[in-house]
Amino acid sequence: MRLSNPKTLRSLLNWVTSKILLTLIALVLLISAQVSQAYNLDGDYERHAELQRVLDEIMSTIPSTASEQPAASTYLVKVVYFIPKNRVAQPNAEQKLKDYILLCQEFYAKEMARNGYYKPGSTTEGQTFELETDENGEPIVHIVNGKYNDDYYRADMWGRILNEVLPVYPVNRACLFLMTECHKMNSDGTVSGGFFGGAQWSASGGWGGVGMLGSDTIWFLGRDKFYDNRPYHGLRIPEYDNIPMVQDVTFAWFLGTTVGSVASSFQGGIAHELGHAFGLPHCFVNDNNFAGDLMGNGHRGFRGNFGNFPGEWVRMHISQSDMLVKSRYFIPDSTLTDTYAPTQSAVITVEEKSPTGKRIHVKVTANDSGSGLWRSIALIDPPWSTIDSAPFNASGVADYYIDSAEVPQSGGLTAQSYNFEVFAIDNQGNRRINSYWVQVPGSMKQQVKINDKWYDLIHGAWYPSTSVRLSMDMTARETGITLYPEVELQPIGTPFTGTPNYINSTGYAYNGSPVTGYIEMDVPMGGYHWRYRLRTSTGVYSQWVTKGMDDPNELDFGVDTTPPSVPVVTDSGQYSSSKTSLTASWSASDDESGIVNYRVAVGTTPYDPGSGYVKSWTVFTSTSGTITGLNLVEGVRYYIYVKAMNPVQMFSVSGVSDGITVKTSSPQVVNIKQAKELED
Repeated sequence: MRLSNPKTLRSLLNWVTSKILLTLIALVLLISAQVSQAYNLDGDYERHAELQRVLDEIMSTIPSTASEQPAASTYLVKVVYFIPKNRVAQPNAEQKLKDYILLCQEFYAKEMARNGYYKPGSTTEGQTFELETDENGEPIVHIVNGKYNDDYYRADMWGRILNEVLPVYPVNRACLFLMTECHKMNSDGTVSGGFFGGAQWSASGGWGGVGMLGSDTIWFLGRDKFYDNRPYHGLRIPEYDNIPMVQDVTFAWFLGTTVGSVASSFQGGIAHELGHAFGLPHCFVNDNNFAGDLMGNGHRGFRGNFGNFPGEWVRMHISQSDMLVKSRYFIPDSTLTDTYAPTQSAVITVEEKSPTGKRIHVKVTANDSGSGLWRSIALIDPPWSTIDSAPFNASGVADYYIDSAEVPQSGGLTAQSYNFEVFAIDNQGNRRINSYWVQVPGSMKQQVKINDKWYDLIHGAWYPSTSVRLSMDMTARETGITLYPEVELQPIGTPFTGTPNYINSTGYAYNGSPVTGYIEMDVPMGGYHWRYRLRTSTGVYSQWVTKGMDDPNELDFGVDTTPPSVPVVTDSGQYSSSKTSLTASWSASDDESGIVNYRVAVGTTPYDPGSGYVKSWTVFTSTSGTITGLNLVEGVRYYIYVKAMNPVQMFSVSGVSDGITVKTSSPQVVNIKQAKELED
């Protein structure tokens, strides 16, 4: 090697750097790579992220002109069987791998059809991945012989094996179903070197990936194994070194007790890891062990899709099919011209008040000048699960809601901080992923200060004080920081701008336990809607949380310290012919909170006497009415008093009518002498 050549030297330095990084990452993976027999998906996000990180690092060292690259228009799933230096292939392993990948292809076709995605020109045959085959249409199994013995690879299955496989079979235009012949049966019944893992290369364009499995799965491949009801406890087979298997030791308890249940779990697990290679995250919506989602725990019920196994089945969530339908590995006959991911931005708001409780409002704006936009996909962590999807409209906007009940964990949207990922996918499978901090509070309060005491405001209510305090429970995704709550407060009818206008600059120390924060404000009179977000001392912002609905026309609270105007009262004329009722109309105004109702009374003075009414106060919600139940005196002049009340129960000064006299008889025609004789 000529080190004087700058390109050669740069390549050497890159190689050395990559080896150092991979060694460090391998230490992180060492534990996770040895727990395949447990194969529990809960909390798997960190492990999956590390797998992708290693895959990205290795692919970054491989030239784009690497060997075994198929034609530019072909994106295939390849089957690779990796055999260490000291191992040989298991009996009939290649045929088992061929049969299984065809079964897996059939599974994906069935699930895509169930979700309404069919091959072009078909209404029955589901869309599925394109498989590399020979001239006879048989799947090809590529053998890669390892440079070292199996114990070397068991120390870091993912990193060390990919370092040898990817330079030969890169994933810039391929997805790999990679079987690794490395497992070892121990005398206590445990298995070392088993492996389940999958990840997608995070580059744009081909978006290939790897689904890697341990060779402890090979003996369990095949449809016939689904019907093997023998308990695996005590079973001895050559592929497991004739050492007896032990219930809940050789395999985890949640894989069942029989050969058939383990076979179903393993074969579903392979389909699951291929899902990761295609870029599918986990999905735990309506997911149960042996009965649920392919990308969740339900994959263990794989055999239920191919035979009569009551209570066992695997489904693909519709949002997962929405992702795969544009995958380059599922549209092999299309001409691909776009290798650039869309651009996008999102505003995510947690609504504290909705018809079904808490919910998340997702509004994504995206752009794709190449093939056009397809769908927005939303994920939430914990528990790192796909939860919903929505199409983009002609303006590049996807606007949708996620109810608390859709979030696949106990209690729905529990009080904590979430990592919320939003995918924007175009029509040729390119993806943009953005991550957002979504904070769900345990409680939010709006409070008002009256006589030096703080009182909780009822949502949508009005109060007679401009001194307002907003409080919220706060959490974050990191600890040992300071949290600064920020509030945007807008008058009713004014949309949010995205810029806070009240900020707590003192902040609150956060060390992992929820902390209650406050922002005190002196606000003008009026009705308001508000939302808040958090800023950390490290400069990270959460998404917004609103006390009500994310709607500028919904009142969160109102402030009004003045009474309504004096009502204008108009009675029915100069005289009334009834001794039992009076009719009038009235009107008043309150520019801040409006009028709730009117109080109406009757008396004999041209001003409100405060007591001694002919008819005491009666409530009217209308602006006119008839006061009944009176006992009026002929010839007496009566006055109608009206007070207006606003939502904070402040009353106006009484408005008074000009008076009305009771006259029930018709006028008599008399002379002067007769008039003098009449009663005054």
